[in-house]
Amino acid sequence: MIFKALGMTEQNWQATNLADVEKQIADPQFIHKSACGCTMPIHTFTVPGDSLEGRLRPCPNRDRADRAGAAHLYIPTKDGEIGVAFRLSNMLRQVIFDNHLWGSYIRITYKGSVPTRFGHAKKIYLVEVDKGIAAEQFEPVQVQYRKNREPRKRRQVSRPMKKGAKK
Repeated sequence: MIFKALGMTEQNWQATNLADVEKQIADPQFIHKSACGCTMPIHTFTVPGDSLEGRLRPCPNRDRADRAGAAHLYIPTKDGEIGVAFRLSNMLRQVIFDNHLWGSYIRITYKGSVPTRFGHAKKIYLVEVDKGIAAEQFEPVQVQYRKNREPRKRRQVSRPMKKGAKK
């Protein structure tokens, strides 16, 4: 619409690498960062004060190629429950496992970020447990608190051959 107001022709988008993109997406090594291993959508906390609340459950699948763990929050609605996944940062993982929060009704609030010594941002979360009406006792969920600390396999580095070098 804005293009007509400027006297320009309407846009006509055409894919130039569609076959290559579809091939890459179909590859089992493709990392789909908007969903956990169960294909449940992942909520990313971006704005300080952003929060989620619901019943906490572990993600049964660990097929994410970037090795980040995920958990699910089931949010009650009028028609049942809606599930949403979130990434388990070190801070969230420690709070959940140390306090045995699996099955509890919790609220996670993103407070902001602090820089790490490597220049990245570490997100800070406040985790609150509902001890009121929604604090029913459920059967505990057995989950192992073990992060994969093994290094990834080394990748072969391809460097251009120098002229005159033997193959």
